[in-house]
Amino acid sequence: MMTMKNSGRSGTALQIKGRSILIHHSELCSLRPYQWLTGEVIEGLFHVAAHTFNVVDTVYIMNHYSAGGILFSDRTELPRHSLPKVNFDNYEAVLSFVLVNGNHWNLLYINAETSTVFLMDPARLSSELEDSEHAAKRIQEYLRMRRTRHGKEDWLDIRWKGGVMSHPVQQDGSSCGVIVVK
Repeated sequence: MMTMKNSGRSGTALQIKGRSILIHHSELCSLRPYQWLTGEVIEGLFHVAAHTFNVVDTVYIMNHYSAGGILFSDRTELPRHSLPKVNFDNYEAVLSFVLVNGNHWNLLYINAETSTVFLMDPARLSSELEDSEHAAKRIQEYLRMRRTRHGKEDWLDIRWKGGVMSHPVQQDGSSCGVIVVK
């Protein structure tokens, strides 16, 4: 179930399947030309799209803070993002996005059927395959940590590889978030 309601203070709450995402007025203001989209707005749009395309039961939308922690933080930080209540075996894929260098959004797509991790850069850098391969290694480490910490073995037997797929490319310095959503 998905509903939007005014939270009474300068924000709107997006209620999704028992979870709320609070989007403040200042974040909604990022929905203007030449403005960077905030992570909360992108995440809200991902959830709306998941409901629209009826994939909420097959694609897990991972919070961008967790995805960034998994891909870029020190290994000692991984347990903070362990998601002990999530069973990835219930999903075909994970969809998320990450903030790179504090100013650029990348899309993270993990496809269990093809055992492939895609870290797509809207700026289309030549290192996209290398970045996806590094992300695949970090995902494998993350899943091993979940087994050690919580006894979770979901997706543990998958040998992840990095991949590249065609995607829209940004033509300016501010639309990476829009391209990630697209």
